[in-house]
Amino acid sequence: MPVVALRGGSLRLGSDGVPRALLLAVLAVALWTLIGLGMGTLLRNQIVALLVSIGVAWIAEPVVAAVLNAVDGGAVAQFLPTQATSAIVQPSDQGGGLVSTQLLPWWAGALVLLGYAALSGSLGAALTLRRDIT
Repeated sequence: MPVVALRGGSLRLGSDGVPRALLLAVLAVALWTLIGLGMGTLLRNQIVALLVSIGVAWIAEPVVAAVLNAVDGGAVAQFLPTQATSAIVQPSDQGGGLVSTQLLPWWAGALVLLGYAALSGSLGAALTLRRDIT
């Protein structure tokens, strides 16, 4: 920031939808934190929980979403967690790629992520309460 100011530039953080984008990004990260907390509670081994979460979010789910979008199943794919996150942080539907992507409105994406967070948290809490702590 000081380098930009010294060169006479402006960051324009208050215009062009930047505050909205920052707030929605914070919302998405907070919801993913809740999902991660639930997964960490659900799976006892931290390494397994991390690997499963990364494998699902970065490998399995994008493949499933691409296949669903390619076979006109975008109405289902938009309810996957990564697609819901894209709906929150992207201003509109993104076309122009090899496969067009349907996105929910930002608020619906937030509700979908909240549902996943509630599901993982409640399953993790239920399993934790049933486990023997001795």
